Amino acid sequence: MFAILPTGFPGLAAAVATMHDVDLGPPPSYGSLAESLRASIAANRIAGRKVPTRIVRQLPYAYWLDGEPCITAVEPDLVKSYWSSYLVDAVKAGPRQAKRWMLPLFHTYCDKFAPADHTFVQYGSNLGAVTETRQSFVPSPLIQLQALFAFFDPAEVARRMAGALLIHEGSLEHWLKANSLWEEFPTSALGDHVLDCLLMAPPEVLRNPKVVEKIIDWLSSEPNAISSLVGPHISVANSLLHAWSGHKAPEATRALMIDYFLRRYGDPRSERQLHFQWRGVSSEAIQVLTSWLAGEALRDFMNLLVETADEIWRFRSKFWMAYYDAGHIEDAWLVLGADAYRIAARINGRTHGAHYGRLEGGAAPNQSVLILRIGGLIFTEWSHNGSLRAVEHQDLLAPKLYQSTYHGQDLRDIPSMDFHRGSLMRKELRHAGSQSGTWQRTARDFIRRNTGIVMDDAEILCN
Repeated sequence: MFAILPTGFPGLAAAVATMHDVDLGPPPSYGSLAESLRASIAANRIAGRKVPTRIVRQLPYAYWLDGEPCITAVEPDLVKSYWSSYLVDAVKAGPRQAKRWMLPLFHTYCDKFAPADHTFVQYGSNLGAVTETRQSFVPSPLIQLQALFAFFDPAEVARRMAGALLIHEGSLEHWLKANSLWEEFPTSALGDHVLDCLLMAPPEVLRNPKVVEKIIDWLSSEPNAISSLVGPHISVANSLLHAWSGHKAPEATRALMIDYFLRRYGDPRSERQLHFQWRGVSSEAIQVLTSWLAGEALRDFMNLLVETADEIWRFRSKFWMAYYDAGHIEDAWLVLGADAYRIAARINGRTHGAHYGRLEGGAAPNQSVLILRIGGLIFTEWSHNGSLRAVEHQDLLAPKLYQSTYHGQDLRDIPSMDFHRGSLMRKELRHAGSQSGTWQRTARDFIRRNTGIVMDDAEILCN
């Protein structure tokens, strides 16, 4: 009776295929919305009036209110009608209507996520059932989230989302967009639980540079610095830093983590910040970061030597970086004269600022001194042909690391241990014979005698 319809309507086919592909978007600014909705619902009930449909549609935003019972205990009849009648009819009425009713449910689920709360578990179960309603117009992103992650099962969703993100090849931004999640989703209550699962990944996974980058991006979604008293700051530091204990981090990964932790937690070498922002973090995790910062101090010192035309900088660099790379330098602190400070700030240009001590007199403005700890020894290594000095860490006269100011003469006046075993009148070590490895071998043998650390020529000498 009817002519056969053509099979090629690509425009119509594309429209049908994507008619549920709506942008979920971020949640609204709640403010006092829950309180005002509850007041409106109560006023209509008391007056014997039917609650307006526009108010019922926003019921999820009033589900939980701090200090008050769940809406299920306050308005049980309305809640029952909402799930069994209002919502079921709305998701079958058309795409636009379905979206308007589903988004408050979805946003509240993410924002109030509480898997230990039995009323929330029931909320998720009801919401999951709605996504499976036949002949409905539930937005396809919600159906996809449910299929991929059991999204509306509070016991499963965080673990599954974390697992998917860990193996995702792209960036966090790409993953969020692919799953129709808004940019600030990581700051939601559900996002917090996903983060907890991410941080429980095995250490070998947390050492994957791509994983580190995604977790740092996740954490950086929060614009404000983490306080030591709130948020997941302890588990973040313990998990991300402890994973690298005994392992060498790639330069880019190390730089990313140093920048993040210094910006968000402060410098753990500061007594105040150690006891506030870093409170509760394990000493092993802190030691990983301080070890990285020691490497930064070493590299900064070597860069300064290059900038100030120190003739033996590459010999010094080879020697000290060999000990650092072997894991023997436990702490390092760079102290700078006024000119050296400006040079360091210029050539480094770190976003977290330069973390150096200052030489307040007793030295030329362009001089610098590197204070190192290896085992039970403290070394002071001066620029501009200054001598190397050593003192036992427990010596009351030993220079203290991480002070904000030093006086050059005070550092020089500290009696050095004898590098020469009594063969010379002076006890400190001058950097003589760099080409032939004279001072390097003398320093190496001194360290071996006093710490037991063994290094061979190939490690400490330039070719």
